[in-house]
Amino acid sequence: MKANKYFDIKELVPKEVYEELGEEKSLALLDSRALKALEEVREILGIPLICNNWASGGSIVDTDSQIVKSELKIRNIKKVMLLI
Repeated sequence: MKANKYFDIKELVPKEVYEELGEEKSLALLDSRALKALEEVREILGIPLICNNWASGGSIVDTDSQIVKSELKIRNIKKVMLLI
C-alpha cells in the first residue's frame, strides 16, 4: 500500500508496528503533513530516498523500533501514535 506518491507504508513504519497493526492502521499513525513533506523533499532532490528497507530484506530499519516494540507489548495504540 502506498503511503504517498513515492513511498510504500512498509518503508515508513517499523516492522513490528506493521506486523502488529497491518497496513491501514499503520498508515493512520502517520501524519499526512509529514507524508506530504517527504514527498516534496523527494521531488526537490529528484533521487530515490530510503527510510527503511526491512520489507525487501535490507539492513536499514527504523531506529525507534525498539521503543515502539516495547510500547506494542502494552498494546496501547495511543502510546504508539505518540512515538511515531
